[in-house]
Amino acid sequence: MDYNILNIRITNGSSNDKFVWRHSQMRETIYQLRNNPDPAEMNNEYYLIGDGGYTPSPVLLTPCQEAAPGSPEFRYSDRVRRTRCRVEQTFGIWKQVFRCINGDRSLHYIPEFSSQIVLATAVLYNYLRHQGMPMPVPLRNHRVRAIPMVDFVDDDYIQGLQVRRNFILNHFA
Repeated sequence: MDYNILNIRITNGSSNDKFVWRHSQMRETIYQLRNNPDPAEMNNEYYLIGDGGYTPSPVLLTPCQEAAPGSPEFRYSDRVRRTRCRVEQTFGIWKQVFRCINGDRSLHYIPEFSSQIVLATAVLYNYLRHQGMPMPVPLRNHRVRAIPMVDFVDDDYIQGLQVRRNFILNHFA
C-alpha cells in the first residue's frame, strides 16, 4: 500500500505467473499461516491478491471476470483491481528509479549476476523510500490483464472459487 517491496523472487523470464505462484515460498507461507494461525490473532484470514493472470486458490484472491456492474462481485473485483494497481505502480516507480531493470534495457551480465543486481535494486529502493527520497510519481495504469482462457482445474482451484465466493458474501454483499 505504501509502495514498498515486501517480497521478491527472481526467476527466468520464461516462467508464467501460474508457474511462479505454484512453486513460490510465499504460497507455502500463506498456507502455513492459514493452517497454523497465531492464537493471539483475531482474524485467521490470510490472503494474497493476484490479477486475472493467476488461478484462484484458497489463499490467492483474484478478480471475478465479467461481474455485473453494481453486484457484490463487481465491487469486490473493483477493490482487488485497485489494490493490484498499487502493486503495478510500485514496479513502475522501482523501474524509474533504477532504469537498468526497465524492460527497455537489458543487463549484459550472466543471469546470476543480473539477479543480484535486481535484488540489490529492490533493497536500495526500499532504503531510499524509508530515507524520504522523493520518488517519481506513479503512473496511473488501469489496464486489465487478459483473461486466461483456461484455468488449471484442481482441488486448489475449486476451493479457491469457494473461498472467493465466501469472501465476497462476507465482505461485499
